[in-house]
Amino acid sequence: MVLGRFSRKAVEQRKSPREGRDDIIRLELKDGSPSVCGRLRDLSATGAQLSLPTRYNMPARFALVLSSNTRRSCRLVWQSGQRIGVEFLSV
Repeated sequence: MVLGRFSRKAVEQRKSPREGRDDIIRLELKDGSPSVCGRLRDLSATGAQLSLPTRYNMPARFALVLSSNTRRSCRLVWQSGQRIGVEFLSV
């Protein structure tokens, strides 16, 4: 039997499971720029995926403010168009 090119199941490699979300968020940039609003797409204990209304040249570190006014310091891990992945930094 020949296995198809895409027949293998993807293996989850994240440090912690993610929960799908659709919440409004705000990014506070450290350079004094105005806040950037966007949407929280998924969330875990260690990070999140966010979508922004337009592509931004994101800094390496910034603050994420969730709808509950919870503030998390973040490190940019990846960016693809208007989507970004962040890792939460320890307080």
